[in-house]
Amino acid sequence: MTHERSLWDVAVIGAGPAGALSALLAARRGLRTLLVEKRVMPRSKVCGCCLAPGGQSVLRAAGLGALMGQGVALDRLQVVQDGVTCSVPTPRYRTLDRSVMDVAIVDAARRAGAAFRQGQAWRISRVASEHVEVVDEEGAFESARAVVVADGIGGGSARDVPGMAWDVRRSSRVGLGATIERWPEGADPSAITMVVGRDGYVGIARLPGGGAAIAAAINPTSIADDGPSHVVERLLASGGVALGEPSALRLRGTPPLTRRRRSVEAQGRVFAIGDATGYVEPFTGEGMTWALRAADRVATSLEDVARDRYRSGAWTAIVRAEARSQTRSCRLVTWGLRHPGVTGAVVRAGSVWPALAAALARSLAPRDVSLGAPA
Repeated sequence: MTHERSLWDVAVIGAGPAGALSALLAARRGLRTLLVEKRVMPRSKVCGCCLAPGGQSVLRAAGLGALMGQGVALDRLQVVQDGVTCSVPTPRYRTLDRSVMDVAIVDAARRAGAAFRQGQAWRISRVASEHVEVVDEEGAFESARAVVVADGIGGGSARDVPGMAWDVRRSSRVGLGATIERWPEGADPSAITMVVGRDGYVGIARLPGGGAAIAAAINPTSIADDGPSHVVERLLASGGVALGEPSALRLRGTPPLTRRRRSVEAQGRVFAIGDATGYVEPFTGEGMTWALRAADRVATSLEDVARDRYRSGAWTAIVRAEARSQTRSCRLVTWGLRHPGVTGAVVRAGSVWPALAAALARSLAPRDVSLGAPA
């Protein structure tokens, strides 16, 4: 299948928060923007319903603050291990229905002038000196001056781009997620609850409408031995949370979680953002914030490409600088979650001395990077 092609300033692959917001901001800068998504929206996501305060600020700055009123405010994190609970006050998080939030950002991008196509998987087929070619499953081509790769940890849109392959940690856990319509017995509806065990960990948070989002990072060997639903329910039960009938839990999985892309840009025309640059456990609500910040910051690079003033490597420098500052605390938490003895000691201490737990939470809080600030 062939058709006459036009040259877009920007093509964005993936209509999650990072991709949709980057399309919105590019269109607002007057760039001819194409946004593509392989699934038909709205679509469910394995995780990513919890949004930290930094991400909320990005959406408000983009004129999408009304979404915050549709979320559920949560101001505590409960970590449970071996029957002991440590409750830590946190800045106000919100859980948002991703099927609502993602569609809202896409609609805003369309109103700003971006074209939107869905229901076909796209990939980069060629990176030339002055443009990038992308192709869908039926062989339809489009060309753009710049392409944003925002198709997450499981996306393959950049698989043929030299240098942009994934490096996956050998001990990486697998992500599992589900939503349920009824709030489970034993869970605190005003908190994000994370239950930790030797199989991995599982988090649960209240959704608008009264249901719950469940997200887990599980050892692959545990899944192979016992099955995903049984492992998740066993972990939750160890934290005093009962889901009810096993058939109610319809889990979806991800590829191995902890990974990093070898390069986050190619030839000054292909830019990876959000989870498409790499992923670090755990499910803290910061990942979506980093993705939204990346969308905000990549807009300048996209405009520079369209105006023939982009300096190759500038986006790589921004991503690496942000990663050093933002993921340090997340990596420390991940290390602790892989060592139950360490986590257990922290949980027990925090349950006895709440002030110690609060101080630790403040020390691990990610640095808030101002929007649009130089790297």
